Formats: sequence, structure tokens, C-alpha cells
Amino acid sequence: MASIVMSKKFQLGTGRKKDASLILDCFRGVTALQPYWNKWIVSDVWVDIIHSRYDLSDDLTFTHKELNTAVSRNKLYKSSDIEITAIANPMGIYKAWFKTRNKETKKQLTIVAYYATSLNTLPTVPGGNSKWVHDMVSLTPTITTRSATQNTTTRCLPEEVVGSMPTKTAPTQKRLRCAPGSFVTNDPSERALKMMGKKTPSET
Repeated sequence: MASIVMSKKFQLGTGRKKDASLILDCFRGVTALQPYWNKWIVSDVWVDIIHSRYDLSDDLTFTHKELNTAVSRNKLYKSSDIEITAIANPMGIYKAWFKTRNKETKKQLTIVAYYATSLNTLPTVPGGNSKWVHDMVSLTPTITTRSATQNTTTRCLPEEVVGSMPTKTAPTQKRLRCAPGSFVTNDPSERALKMMGKKTPSET
């Protein structure tokens, strides 16, 4: 994942005032940054990104509600149908929302999110398993360190014989078809005695 460099802030021209033009300029600036692409980011986090990337004086900072108002009233965003997420638009900006309730006040809230991507590219479906970014921490790249581990190969018995080793059993004598009462053995020495007409040890 690409790292997000926060060292240098963007500068706005002098003499700017807080209006829809300033808000949308800032929004376009951050949505053009690829580290923030391909994510459903809620509007208040987009505002946090803007305030972290732009050198704005206190009188020029704005809220997520002001951002949502500026976007919804802008003719360019309206004509691009950014609220339709099933059809790609030429701006690569999409908007979605859902309603919820504040756990403390029980008031209904509308959570708005924007999705930035390359031009004429569809976003991921905003519902279902799609994750929405609700804080700046989720946008910070994580570094995974792997400790060196020694892999030892242990040879073991298959499951079916673990715990009970098979033991050798004495060979069983086999009955063959012959005269009634007779017993044919597989032992060569006993067969030889039989052929000579002598008694075998088992018959004595």
C-alpha cells in the first residue's frame, strides 16, 4: 500500500473566503490523491483529510455538513450522477449514504460517504460486506514485521496408528479342502513328515 506523506501541506491562494468554491476545491484536491482511492470514506473523515492536507486558517475550516451541502448543490456533480453507483461516471467520484440512530440521543442520523477512483471506473458496492472508513486511523498504512522463526520438521505416524503400534502376529494356519478330519499345514517340515507317513509334533 502506498504511504501517505503528511509533511507538506497544500497552500490555497490568498484572499480566499469560506464558501462552496473553497470547499469543493479542497475536496477535489484530496480525492485526486491515490492513497485515498477505492475506499468508501465518510464525509467527516474526508473533512479531517482536507484539514490535515491543507494549510487552512481557523476561519476557513468547515464541517462535513458543509461539505455535503456544497457537493449536493454543485451542478457538475449533479450532472455526473455521482449518487448512481451502478454506472461508471467520468469524474470517478461516487456518493452513498445510510440512516442510523444516535445511541445516546436516539435521533436519526444520515451517514454520507464518498468514493474516489480513476475516471469511468465503477466503485465497490456500498452495501453488504463493503467496509466504510470512519476514522483517520484506518487510512494510516500499517507495517507488518515478521520475526525469524525456525521451522522444524517432525516426522510422525499417521493418525490411525498414533498411540497403538501394530504388532506382529503368528502366522495362521489355513484350512484347505481335503478329506474330512484332515488338517493341512503350511509348515514345510510338517508337510515332509506327513509325506513320509510319520506323525508330526502336533499329532503326538
